[in-house]
Amino acid sequence: MAIPRTDRRMTKIPRLLALVAAVLVGLSFLFPLWTLHLQAPQYPEMLNLNVYAYKLEGSANPLINDLQEINTLNHYIGMAEIHAQNFPELKLMPIALAATAVLLVLAAALAWWELLAAATATLALTGVAGIASAYFKLYSYGHNLSLDAPLKIKGFTPPLLGSNKLVNFMTHGMFGLGGFMLMVTGGLLLYALYLHLRPRRA
Repeated sequence: MAIPRTDRRMTKIPRLLALVAAVLVGLSFLFPLWTLHLQAPQYPEMLNLNVYAYKLEGSANPLINDLQEINTLNHYIGMAEIHAQNFPELKLMPIALAATAVLLVLAAALAWWELLAAATATLALTGVAGIASAYFKLYSYGHNLSLDAPLKIKGFTPPLLGSNKLVNFMTHGMFGLGGFMLMVTGGLLLYALYLHLRPRRA
């Protein structure tokens, strides 16, 4: 007969998964969570906007400042300039991810599944809030266009995921490696919780 698992301490595998998840959360700071690529005939190597957990950055191309170039192009269609100080999320997200990592390390060290559940909830809320905020920012930037812009266009929403075309630019939005790391982390945490909470045979 199957009985629910009610003991507080986790076994070895969920604790190991919690540690692996903590490492992935830490590594996610090194890579973009989300990227936007702008492609046009005059930019054969594309312009890139990389969004990390704590900063905005262009590509490593030494010949061109991607973010500055994107802001110059945005001026022609009346879009506001993109600056890190306009994104309070870049200050909040590192705190949320650091809290997640700390909870995971404590969960592995103390073998408390409640800490694992708290880390999972924190990561999930951070992800949902981050995606919702990103979409809202993209919508706001694309629809609050200056009436004095040299080039008049209709309001639009740059793609969070996928592609669209504006004038002669193809724009591609996608998750970055850091974003995929956090998705894998979420999967590991759910699996760890499942291993701990699944019914045992009497």
